[in-house]
Amino acid sequence: MTSGSIVSPDAATGALLRAEGEHAGRYAIAQGTYTYGANYAETFVGDSLTINRRPITITADAVYKTYGNSDPDLTAQVTSGNIVGSDVASGMLIRTGGEDVGRYAIERGTYSYGSDYDETYVRDSLTINPRALTINVSPGQHKIYGDADPTPFGFSIGVGQSLASWDAFSGGLTRVAGTTAGNYDILLAGLAIMDGSDDNTANYNIIYNGGSFAIDKRPITLTADPKSKVYGATDPPLTAQVTAGTIAGTDVAGGTLSRTAGENVGKYAITQGTYTYGSNYAETFTGDSLTISRRPVTVTANPKSKVYGASDPALTYMITDGSLAFSDTFSGSLARDPGEDVNTYAIRQGTLALSSNYTLLYGGALFTINAAAITNSVRVLGPSSRQYSDTTTFKAVIAGGAPLIVNAPGAASSVTFKVGTQEMGTIPFTIVGPDLV
Repeated sequence: MTSGSIVSPDAATGALLRAEGEHAGRYAIAQGTYTYGANYAETFVGDSLTINRRPITITADAVYKTYGNSDPDLTAQVTSGNIVGSDVASGMLIRTGGEDVGRYAIERGTYSYGSDYDETYVRDSLTINPRALTINVSPGQHKIYGDADPTPFGFSIGVGQSLASWDAFSGGLTRVAGTTAGNYDILLAGLAIMDGSDDNTANYNIIYNGGSFAIDKRPITLTADPKSKVYGATDPPLTAQVTAGTIAGTDVAGGTLSRTAGENVGKYAITQGTYTYGSNYAETFTGDSLTISRRPVTVTANPKSKVYGASDPALTYMITDGSLAFSDTFSGSLARDPGEDVNTYAIRQGTLALSSNYTLLYGGALFTINAAAITNSVRVLGPSSRQYSDTTTFKAVIAGGAPLIVNAPGAASSVTFKVGTQEMGTIPFTIVGPDLV
């Protein structure tokens, strides 16, 4: 009562009324049946019932997903205050846009329990975690030295794994630089995961199981060329050809072939020695041989002569074609056909020889025995006179003391007698006595 007074012991009866409604707001209070009775002239001044908003705190739940997956449902909890009856939230929480790995704020959006609540919103975040990806380099990748690298290097990803639906691999694996035979690590560098022009590689947690790339030696067959020379000559250059496989680029052989030592006539194996195209090649060597053939030499006997009855001169010869090698010398000697009479005799090779390293050709000559000129003085002793019919014996004395050669070619075989200048006759002339040959 704000004006007037109540007579004792009167008391009010009945009840005030308010406008219907339970939502937050102001509701008018009316007199309803509330009164002090008919004895009072009542003036009613109304007011209102205020229903205040119910204070609650809504806290977003932290949620997570893997890069490339769909967003999980965004949810929240009432972490302070409580909800009346069966009231439920409506609307949706939202998050900051983005699909890269990171944290994205979850905002209230339209999420609310309605206007009857005084809501305080506590945000959290959606965390996008990297997508697990295992890259396994394919084993056994290789090439032959000198060939081009395969493109690209092979790899696979882990069982059950995949890229995000909008991503794709770009580029390729690379390897440690090098062109010589050996093993080279295959590197992840060069491989990217792209969405158009956007590089999304960082959105993956990559486990890289690397491997190696082998450059195998290039197989070739080297075949020695057969060679020959004449005994005593300088060795020709030893050469070889590539008879199987090919040489890469501008590679050239180094080193030299070698042969079995020896200078005598025969065949000497040609071996690889230090001859090689290098460590980038798997070389198979097929040898051959250096053949040393006999050295041809022609000797020609020098013509020789002597006077009948004299000792033979030394038989000599000269090299008329070819030459001797090293310090080689002849062995043996020439010989002539037997005979001591005035005549010509063939000079033959006899035992004259060279070693088996030579082919000895022989040109003969003649050995001539010439008639001996008698230079001894002979004094004939006999009677100073005889009758024509008498038998006469002459005694010959060789003044030079040398023996007289009987029946030598051109020797006297008869004697002619003269008286003055008158030939008296010719008779056989026979020499008898000591010191005859």
